Amino acid sequence: MGITEPWDKIVILADSSLEQGQGTPAVLLAKRVPFAVKELDQLRDLAEQGEMDLIYDPDSESQNKFSQLIRARNPEIFFQQYPLNVTPTTDDRPFFFFTLKWQDILSLWKTPSELQKNNAGLFMLLVTFVALLCLVGVFLVLPVVLSFKSQQLKLTEGLYFLAIGLGFMMTEVALIQKSILFVGHASHAFPIVVSALLAGGAWGSLRTNSISRENLSGVLNRWVLVAVSVLFFLSWVLPVWLRVGFSWPLYARVLWLSLPIAVVGSVLGRLFPLGLKRLVPKQIPWAWALNGGGSVLGSALAVMVAIEGGFRLVFWLAGFLYLIAFWQGLKNKGTT
Repeated sequence: MGITEPWDKIVILADSSLEQGQGTPAVLLAKRVPFAVKELDQLRDLAEQGEMDLIYDPDSESQNKFSQLIRARNPEIFFQQYPLNVTPTTDDRPFFFFTLKWQDILSLWKTPSELQKNNAGLFMLLVTFVALLCLVGVFLVLPVVLSFKSQQLKLTEGLYFLAIGLGFMMTEVALIQKSILFVGHASHAFPIVVSALLAGGAWGSLRTNSISRENLSGVLNRWVLVAVSVLFFLSWVLPVWLRVGFSWPLYARVLWLSLPIAVVGSVLGRLFPLGLKRLVPKQIPWAWALNGGGSVLGSALAVMVAIEGGFRLVFWLAGFLYLIAFWQGLKNKGTT
């Protein structure tokens, strides 16, 4: 709102008699203009009568964590120094219930019960990601590395299918999260995004049938670059696109949302079948396995990246993974 001096426009009160889960509920009062003297006197009278505790008073010089944050010239410094993660949430990072910092996640069970309840999902996410990373590494990536000399699947080819599996799933997760606010609920966003993405992917895959092996390398590299460009472009344009139709009826929003997602799917859906065309039959099962493993791993990785840097960063990381796929495509050019 452009309010540069918020400290005289905020009052915080709490009632210690309502302690819940080792915490005290508080009431935050905020105005666009400074509180009047009469208003502050009434609030102070409440505190003196013992009905409420005045946690922050614009005219008080007492210091606590609330006053340090409210009066901070650079709140980012406060966020870095505070033991919990109290960085403001946004639509791009909507994880208001994750209040522990990553370096403290292994100490979760030593924290108060309310923190444990809110951050248990963060702990389970980390455990799930580590377990998936070990399973994919041991049962999929390691066999490809060990069979390098037998040419079961070249390392560069394996990395290609792993990268596009990771990139596709990270794109899907980011699109679902970005769509929840637009269509009103996750139960709407999930089927809309998955259906549009897979329908577009199926159409894009179908369009690769007519591509001959002689033209394969050039076509594949071109479409990988298109995929990278689309993902970077989408990270900036999608919020504007959704804002246009935000007030439309649900059926119109479903169609409006499905259109760009189907286009993205049609681009990403070409890369897997084009990659398969480069392989001999005995290599194809490993390509499917690595691609599927990357998809499973990408679902957990996408959320972890979003918690730390937002869903726009997830789009960028997905684009970077497709750049890796492009690099591997160049290394394999002319080898099939």
